[in-house]
Amino acid sequence: MTSHQSMAIRVATRATVRAVKIRPSAPLDLEPLSAIRPILDALPFPVLWIDGDYVVRFRNAAAQRTYGAAPGSCHELTHGFSRPCDEHGELCPMADVTREQAPVSVCHAHVTGERSVSLHQVIAVPVKGGGILESQIGLDDLVSEDGLTRVFGRGFFVRIVERELALLERLGEPYAFLLVDVDEFKGINDAHGHDVGDEVLREIADALRTNLRKSDAAGRWGGDELALFLPSLARADAVALSERRLAAIRRLSIPSPTGRVEPRVSGGLYWSEHVYDLKSAFHAADRALYAAKRAGGDRVVTAPVDARPRRAS
Repeated sequence: MTSHQSMAIRVATRATVRAVKIRPSAPLDLEPLSAIRPILDALPFPVLWIDGDYVVRFRNAAAQRTYGAAPGSCHELTHGFSRPCDEHGELCPMADVTREQAPVSVCHAHVTGERSVSLHQVIAVPVKGGGILESQIGLDDLVSEDGLTRVFGRGFFVRIVERELALLERLGEPYAFLLVDVDEFKGINDAHGHDVGDEVLREIADALRTNLRKSDAAGRWGGDELALFLPSLARADAVALSERRLAAIRRLSIPSPTGRVEPRVSGGLYWSEHVYDLKSAFHAADRALYAAKRAGGDRVVTAPVDARPRRAS
């Protein structure tokens, strides 16, 4: 994964950014590992034994399913970072345990499998001889996902994108923000019922997020509006991706008791390499989206490349 593609999302909620200290305890003795490996492998969540140089010496079965079996450091494995988390503005469980000489608990967002990001409560305890044993309790389903569409809920999506934008600005990298709205969605609900309308939203969300990169993010902005955030993408590539998503949605045919539904969407695409502000990006994409609506829908309109909307207050 390149440095541009592996922008692991920053800690998702600043309310949990302060490390929680746990009552001090003697460092764990993990030798011989064979004695406790069956216990660790039976746990349903990832567990990593990380040495003082940040190298992952052991991962249990759940961690192998989540991150794979390739060797590497903890920050490479869970975030795609080339350096420890605290050098990227994140809390580092290793650094906190070393400093406090006690277990700590922090909230981290990790890059996992096919998902853009997965939220974990990380509990790190010191290990005899240096390093930590890190347990990662998944919180994703509780706090990050929209229950209907299974893309990120708006609050979590906004937090991810704002932290990505701060990093992109430091790197001088471009990004794209795509906002889509279902054409005649009220008519679908009126003609076919709200259950069918819900299924339409689910199918469109699936079409939007198919084959996204790990650095991309899909979210439900509200109602029947969905959004994609696409970092480090050239403008022509962002336009092409938007058109491919539109074509995928045109292929949808959703059964209902009153006949098949073939939904269409309108989209507004904003691309920039100089305005790193989500509110400004949204307003520009929203104007482009309504231009698509006025033109008849079933299309994506791209905001002018030289559009420089003022930072929203």
